[in-house]
Amino acid sequence: MKSARSIGQLAIASLSIVAVVAVLSASGSENKATKVGDTKSSGSKTTPAATIFKVGDVVKLGSWSVKVWAVKDPQPAVNEFSKPSAGNRWVAADVEVTNLSKKADSVSSLMCFKAHDSLNHDYSVDLGNGITPDAPDGDVEAGGAKRGMLVFEVPTTAKGLQLRFSCDLLSNGSAIIALS
Repeated sequence: MKSARSIGQLAIASLSIVAVVAVLSASGSENKATKVGDTKSSGSKTTPAATIFKVGDVVKLGSWSVKVWAVKDPQPAVNEFSKPSAGNRWVAADVEVTNLSKKADSVSSLMCFKAHDSLNHDYSVDLGNGITPDAPDGDVEAGGAKRGMLVFEVPTTAKGLQLRFSCDLLSNGSAIIALS
């Protein structure tokens, strides 16, 4: 049988862990995406809810930067065995991510990237499409970069597609890049 003292210590330890997790979740920093090299200053104190960047912009978000080099919409199938489902199309984005921190970090195309349409639907990266080069996944050394193709399967009727990048689990905010 456990003593009242050890049960009390266990309860305090459990509450401490819960408190630390709550503080980390609640105090996650707000990352605001900014265009690298943008020296314009509007002088205004108000900012739009979300800035939408263009293909070719280098966008800094937290300890990462992301650049969409090019978009192919629709992306044709590479062979007869790998095709989007009926009523869908593939959209491919040539993307590069750079680790701006002083330590190695990992990037995951499934965790960090989504396609978003004008009807507020989100689409995950489609990894089984046979299109190369592969998505930019894996470890990225400090100051290093990874580049690859992100392919999304979306309905043929999807409009206003945007790439949404957010790779820091402890902070809010995302970089939004128009794909059209």
